[in-house]
Amino acid sequence: MKRLVQAAALLAIAVSVSSCLVKSIHPICEAKDSIMVPGLLGTWQDAKREMTVIVTKSSGTLYRVVYLDKENPAVFSGRAARLGGKLFMDLVPISGDGNNNLENLSRVSAHMVFKVEQDRDRLSFAYLDLNWMKEALKSGAVKLASERRVDEASNEKDPYVEVILTASAEELGVSLASIAENEKAFIKPVEMKRIK
Repeated sequence: MKRLVQAAALLAIAVSVSSCLVKSIHPICEAKDSIMVPGLLGTWQDAKREMTVIVTKSSGTLYRVVYLDKENPAVFSGRAARLGGKLFMDLVPISGDGNNNLENLSRVSAHMVFKVEQDRDRLSFAYLDLNWMKEALKSGAVKLASERRVDEASNEKDPYVEVILTASAEELGVSLASIAENEKAFIKPVEMKRIK
């Protein structure tokens, strides 16, 4: 019983964290427009040493990004692009956890979008702010094809818990370029230092 409660708690945390991100079906740019930024390569760690990110070159202009926290590693394929004068990166999971093939086959890999700043031994990344994006889509300030997933059990005024952008890579890139300077569009950046 104790394991069932622990598993349920971990699942609830995973769902709540993954639901806080704005996701995209398509990458931030076409493969031909992605860039390799050598300064991103290396091993990075936050000040509290709770998370480590290892960025290596995969192939062409693709990155392999390994995210390590206190619990589990996650492996992603990433690409970077300069949009609106700012560096952006998107990450998509390479595979499921391997525990259940049917579960892994049923997953839709979504791209997570980040605005990135890198200067020698400092790296920061900021996710798109979910609440800002919901309002921008609703008001028409951002015009992107999207879907919103509703939490039917929610008692919140706004039951939309997830925004999934369905616009093409080209449309997404144009939109990100237009909001690149808008600090309200992004959460507070996560700051990391190079350790290797």
